Amino acid sequence: MNAGFRVKEKCAVTDALRQILANNLKSARKERGLTQEALGDLSGISVNQIAQIERAALNVRLDALAALADGLELDLRQLLAPPERGKR
Repeated sequence: MNAGFRVKEKCAVTDALRQILANNLKSARKERGLTQEALGDLSGISVNQIAQIERAALNVRLDALAALADGLELDLRQLLAPPERGKR
């Protein structure tokens, strides 16, 4: 078994999840008419962190994900759900 291949495979999965989160977070925030600052106030997450998450540039802690979901009044799973086929 090639351990290097497994690491690259895991990175690809992590990158994909980070991008799904970025897209879902930004969409949910905009659907609610919230700025990043307003979401920050609701969730307790800094505007800088929200911006990084929305650019898929940050690995997010579970407690931060939960706070964002609470701020958006979403179930955490909705932030991590892949797009429905044909709706990318």
